[in-house]
Amino acid sequence: MKIRSLLSLFLALFLLLGLTEPALAADTAATMQLSKTEGTVSVTNASARELSILENMRLYNGYTVETAAASYAWINLDSTKLVKLDASTKVEIRKSGKKLEVQLKSGNIYADVSKPLDSDESLNVRTSTAIVGVRGTKFQVKHSTRKFENNSALPAFQASTQVTVIE
Repeated sequence: MKIRSLLSLFLALFLLLGLTEPALAADTAATMQLSKTEGTVSVTNASARELSILENMRLYNGYTVETAAASYAWINLDSTKLVKLDASTKVEIRKSGKKLEVQLKSGNIYADVSKPLDSDESLNVRTSTAIVGVRGTKFQVKHSTRKFENNSALPAFQASTQVTVIE
């Protein structure tokens, strides 16, 4: 009877651990973190709940980071990928396994990918008008949206993306 109870307990623990691991892995970022901030910076989670900023705060899939005027934020995507958010910038961080995406909603980012990505890795910067695929370089992406008076000859909004490769 004792052996049967122990066996049942081990089986239950094994099933519990087996079910929780995929759920944790799907939303966990191994090393993405908000490494430094200056001025007013806000972070919201995937459920749009604003979070208190901590030193070297971990960032997870779906988190949004936003800087106010005269404010900056540095995000380490891992030990060889750094993204700096300039003033008045908003980004959403997405990660699935070794696939990283920075969705630039508005503003300017500077990125330094100091070591070329492995063949199974990817890093994309996405805006409403462009997707930039990166393998290893230093670059800047600026994204802006202009609103026009509602005129039949022009769309109500015009978005533009500028990509500059620095190195």
